[in-house]
Amino acid sequence: MTPLVPATLFEEFDSTRKKLGRSISEVQREMMRNWLDRRAEEKVLGAEFAEWKDRLLSRIRALSGAIHARETYLRMYREQGGDTEKFSDAETILEEMRPRVDKFRRGEGEQEDECELCLDEAHYSRNHLESDWLRFEKYARCRMQYHRLRSGPRTP
Repeated sequence: MTPLVPATLFEEFDSTRKKLGRSISEVQREMMRNWLDRRAEEKVLGAEFAEWKDRLLSRIRALSGAIHARETYLRMYREQGGDTEKFSDAETILEEMRPRVDKFRRGEGEQEDECELCLDEAHYSRNHLESDWLRFEKYARCRMQYHRLRSGPRTP
């Protein structure tokens, strides 16, 4: 072991093993077991991570189809300075959007600019409810999370 590692590291290893009352081969076997256990755990965590990422992507797709005013919200998001590809800083942008979204949902302000169908009461009640906005918020947060996860799991 000495030729492969610096002498100071070997001395530290040797003194620690002596304190534990173990031989070099016992410590090496324990180190190998620990290393193999960590590798197995990494594989399990990697599989769980991939499965979680797939579930997140499925949730994004489902939410995308369920947001009636999605294009309007995306436009507002971009106008607020948000990036609709990565959804970075989504929490801040969504908070800044809230007053404008509230006006849009109530049909106040520039509703013709936001949605030309707002004059139809059935359209308005079906598409401009709070739940539609909440689905968009969830969609934006999921997209932000998914983009962060694409780089892979973070190790502590």
